[in-house]
Amino acid sequence: MKKQWFTCGTLLVISAAAPAQSSVTVFGVMDVSARYARNASGSLATVASGGNATSRFGVRGEENLGGGLIAGFWLESTVLGDNGGAVFWERRALASLAGPFGELRFGRDYTPAYRAFGASDPFGYLGVGALANGFNARSTTAIARAFGTNPTTVTRSNNSLQYLTPGGLNGFYSHVMIAPSEGSTGADGAYKNLGGRAGYAAGALDFSVYAETTKIAATGANFKQVGAAGFYNFGALKLSASVTRSEYLTSQHKNFLIGAIYSLGNSQFKASYSKVKQQGKNAAGASIDADGANAYALGYVYNLSKRTALYGTAARMVNSGKASYTVLGVPAGPTTSPSSAFELGIRHNF
Repeated sequence: MKKQWFTCGTLLVISAAAPAQSSVTVFGVMDVSARYARNASGSLATVASGGNATSRFGVRGEENLGGGLIAGFWLESTVLGDNGGAVFWERRALASLAGPFGELRFGRDYTPAYRAFGASDPFGYLGVGALANGFNARSTTAIARAFGTNPTTVTRSNNSLQYLTPGGLNGFYSHVMIAPSEGSTGADGAYKNLGGRAGYAAGALDFSVYAETTKIAATGANFKQVGAAGFYNFGALKLSASVTRSEYLTSQHKNFLIGAIYSLGNSQFKASYSKVKQQGKNAAGASIDADGANAYALGYVYNLSKRTALYGTAARMVNSGKASYTVLGVPAGPTTSPSSAFELGIRHNF
């Protein structure tokens, strides 16, 4: 009888402690490639990091508080696989609380806009074929005029407060982010930022629209982004598309993308076409209506296992007017010329 009471008491203690279960996970990716790029200035061979996935190191954890509440944290830093350098925890640094009401996040994280258009890129916004090549801050673009050489809010925001709706809303979802500038001029990456995303995801379809505005202290004007992105999964074939318009003062540019991923056994075949179209005037008052670029990319990934893959990517960027977009890795020189690049690499997740 005593033994039975002891067993029951033990089970009660375990049951009471169960909701407070916690876990911490160390994770990361190492991705290194050999890259060859060429433009009118010549060619350049480099060893690069992050051609297929960003090399990174992170620690994340969560605690089950009971009643459907989960507290968590996420710390994540880029690791440069070619030389080991990085700014620690610059990718994500946040604390969160999730439950039936949705999820609250506090800290540095991806913006709602980037979570939409970044996901539309078959190359994951990375490497020589990335959609990011069309968002590079050049002298005539809205992004460059707004942020200069300072960190931007195109992909991430510091000091943010976020709310994400819960699942079970018949496929509908939304994501809102707000960040105060904390009195900063933006040189350290702190901006007054407000953004939101609303979408529908059910079955093979995921589609969303987004808008974001960032206050630039130097001029008092707002850098604005609006757009739409989505994908449809046909099984082995996944098609994606996105359009984003960026605007600051008298400069605008639009980024269009159409992408595809075809999976066959351990192989993945990737392709994308993206276009940049600039409009308005640059800081000097000259028209940029004729400036733009077209980019083409093809890629192949072979999965040796669930964690390790070999990959190759080829890309070409062709400018029009006085636009100065390039693929990654080209030597310094007349950046208005066409540029192309090819890389072979290995990626390992841990």
